[in-house]
Amino acid sequence: MTKNKGYTLVEALIVIAIMAVLAGLSMYSIGVIRDAKRSAAVTTFDNQISSCVVKTKAVSEVADSSGKVVCMYIKKKTSGTKVNYCIKVGYNTSAGVADVVSGKLADDADETTWDAVLPKDVVKIKYNDNDLVSDEQKIIFNKSDGSVEVGSGKYTFYKSDSEIYATIYLDQTTGKHYIRY
Repeated sequence: MTKNKGYTLVEALIVIAIMAVLAGLSMYSIGVIRDAKRSAAVTTFDNQISSCVVKTKAVSEVADSSGKVVCMYIKKKTSGTKVNYCIKVGYNTSAGVADVVSGKLADDADETTWDAVLPKDVVKIKYNDNDLVSDEQKIIFNKSDGSVEVGSGKYTFYKSDSEIYATIYLDQTTGKHYIRY
């Protein structure tokens, strides 16, 4: 029986190499997860634009004549270092944006009243190369022809303060929108 005098240099190097490979894989996985969250946020934003178009066209003539306007409302919420963008599609009122069906207002303190809350992996959204005005933006479509009355242009999603992830373009005359990564 021999005495164990410790690990050899080769064994230690093998363990270090395995740890380095595992660390590299975990860093890659984190990057993939963040990109997936950003991609989901951009798709959600695009889907909310489509929802706004559909709800605008579905508003009855009675509601339309009473001055109810459907809009997509985007609000930047900051809590410490955490930034989230919240989206609500509903009636534009003086008190805020209300749900089309229930009439319940979007509440900053209650995230369940919003249609979508984008993940914090979207660091910043710029509207037409400017930060969102007063940290909020509205998109309003014309019911008759689908054109954009308010909010047409480009919405740029950033994954860091200077690194662009994707851009959504919203055409003013047609109301069509598309994503460019």
